[in-house]
Amino acid sequence: DYSIVIGGNGNTAGFVGTNLYSIVAGGGSNRSFGNGASVLGGINNLSSGDYSVSVGGSSNLARGPYVSILGGYFNTGFASGSVVAGGKLNVAQGVMSSVLGGEANNASGAYSIVAGGLWNVAQSGNSSVLGGIRNIARATGAVIVAGSRNTIYGSQQSMIGAGNLNTINGTGMSVILQGQSNTISSGGFNTIANGHNVNIHSSNFSFAAGKDITINSVANFAFGQNITSNHSGVTILGDASSSSKTSAFPNSAYLYYQSGVHIKGPFVLNSGATP
Repeated sequence: DYSIVIGGNGNTAGFVGTNLYSIVAGGGSNRSFGNGASVLGGINNLSSGDYSVSVGGSSNLARGPYVSILGGYFNTGFASGSVVAGGKLNVAQGVMSSVLGGEANNASGAYSIVAGGLWNVAQSGNSSVLGGIRNIARATGAVIVAGSRNTIYGSQQSMIGAGNLNTINGTGMSVILQGQSNTISSGGFNTIANGHNVNIHSSNFSFAAGKDITINSVANFAFGQNITSNHSGVTILGDASSSSKTSAFPNSAYLYYQSGVHIKGPFVLNSGATP
């Protein structure tokens, strides 16, 4: 079967008459059973997928075709062309998926990536988690950069930058840059720049930053604290006081500042009427 073992201890390459050109070079208790598969050093590693390779590390499994396991231990590559580079207990299940270090991470979507961190999941096609803890990207093209317990699902091409307990669940193209316990749901093209307990529901093209903000309609802009908008086309700017700041009409603007609004210099208010 043209398989070969080069050095090491207790290594096995191929089954007679079934596997061709498999190689084990060095290490101990390594096994290479796939056609053209290789194990290069390490301990107790297995390459069973055709043309798969395991390089160094311990107890790693290259089980799918063209899988690469590059160091670490207890890492597994299942799908064709998947890669695990270092770390511990990482799994690459999606076609051409990658896990680049960290611990207990899972890249199960096709072409998905998890780059470090702990217990992160990139579950949909072309999704990415680039670090952090317990983050889940469960939408096509979704990206979570860092933070903890952040989730994107059902919202294609959306992103969470950092923070914790943030959630995007909409039609797509929405962003939470950072903060805590923020939510975007049932809409697209929305942005939460920073905040705590900011919620954008049933909206498109809205922007919010601050604390305890709720937007329930389209094309809103909210900045401040304790803000609620139930109308479309609303802008609310408020201070950090605990007083409630709400919209009353659509296509309107509100300034909520307890100490007043002070304008220095010329001020022109144009209602749009022709003089």
